[in-house]
Amino acid sequence: ALGYQVTDSQGQVANSTYTPTVYGAPTASPNSTTGGLDQNQTANLVTNDTAGAGTVLDPSTVKLCDPTTFPAQQPNNCAATTVTIAGVGTYSVDSNGVVTFDPEPTYTGTPTALKYQVTDDKGQVANSTYTPTVIGLPTAVPNATSGPLNTAQTTNILTNASAASGTTLTASTVKLCA
Repeated sequence: ALGYQVTDSQGQVANSTYTPTVYGAPTASPNSTTGGLDQNQTANLVTNDTAGAGTVLDPSTVKLCDPTTFPAQQPNNCAATTVTIAGVGTYSVDSNGVVTFDPEPTYTGTPTALKYQVTDDKGQVANSTYTPTVIGLPTAVPNATSGPLNTAQTTNILTNASAASGTTLTASTVKLCA
């Protein structure tokens, strides 16, 4: 505490103290999700973020930084609740800080991370990123065998199939269709 003194025009003196309170700054951490082709992905952006000492993060203040505006929005001046990136998909955030990524029907891959910001109850801003990854479909190709009548034929049909990037094929999931 810092002591101080005031004197009025009659020469009377009063003493008191001034005690400043300094709140800790919030921190935000990167978020990522992975999902299949044309499947929405969701993440609560503030779950892994941390309020500073003496503060509380307000999920309703989460804003997305729209890189398609001119100039592109940057933290701490993000204002979007919905951002659409052509050829990639649409991001939207609700009042609980939950972002939903709706990829374009044929989009696969990992787009550039989308920046976001969140504000605490003291008006302090923290920012980070959200990165979704969309996994494509596996590829199956025709297989054929030949042999004499009444002789069993075998083949490993997974030999010619391929998994999408970042995934593996599981033999126990193979199903024969009539």
